[in-house]
Amino acid sequence: MYIDISDFIANENELIYEDSGSCSINSTNQSLVFIGDVTYDILISKADRELILNLGVEYEYKKPCDRCLVEVINVDFVEYSGKLANETDVEDFDDTSDIIFMERNKINICELVKEIVILSIPMKNLCKDTCLGICPKCGKDLNKEECDCEIESGDLRFSVLKDLRIDEEV
Repeated sequence: MYIDISDFIANENELIYEDSGSCSINSTNQSLVFIGDVTYDILISKADRELILNLGVEYEYKKPCDRCLVEVINVDFVEYSGKLANETDVEDFDDTSDIIFMERNKINICELVKEIVILSIPMKNLCKDTCLGICPKCGKDLNKEECDCEIESGDLRFSVLKDLRIDEEV
């Protein structure tokens, strides 16, 4: 979905543009499911000769805990800001990291919202900070019940070295 801000840019007396809406985002990751549409509030302001975009994005998603695999529902709100410029003006900028490029004064808002959402999802998803996870031997959820398994500590890659015997007569 595109937002056309041509009239806003042309009108010198108008200093602020506001809009809100929603976008549907489908995840390519099977363990991540978005619940409902992603909502956004957009505010564009004129500052000197620049257009400043401020975007607030709210979304809800379901993803399993990385330790115990229990489904967790999370709600997140992300704020993003950057400068707007047409694609033809790319040479005018030394650093384009905070530039949002438009196509003929049109912003592809759902693509921008999708990008912001994907970058804001945490790498690690936990049901709680104190999650104990699943026992690697018996598979019990250690948050719900204890197990009697003996778990060897240390790095398994070095387990072969524990049987190594060194002669002291060298």
